[in-house]
Amino acid sequence: MSKIFPIKKKKDIFMLRYIKNIKENNIFILKKNSSFIKEYIIIISKKIVPKSYQRNKIRRQIKEILRASNFKNKLYIILKKSVIKNSYQEIKNSLQVLL
Repeated sequence: MSKIFPIKKKKDIFMLRYIKNIKENNIFILKKNSSFIKEYIIIISKKIVPKSYQRNKIRRQIKEILRASNFKNKLYIILKKSVIKNSYQEIKNSLQVLL
């Protein structure tokens, strides 16, 4: 089961700079770090989501998609504050291509 860890501390954001992009498409950038004991994946939206309820909805959708694919690593989701108008199916397809 996947877990969401909000990135609030400066050191968390600082560490993200050292993680290279492994894959990206028109909706998401996927970053992965496997140098630590626990591997984690970071999903960053390229499009911006302005309202918190929209960001929460997308986070829930991403978690649901990853649960269905037996994702067991730690997960960070970073959603920018602007508009993402992709449907659940588009988000799912986008993630499946990256994973």
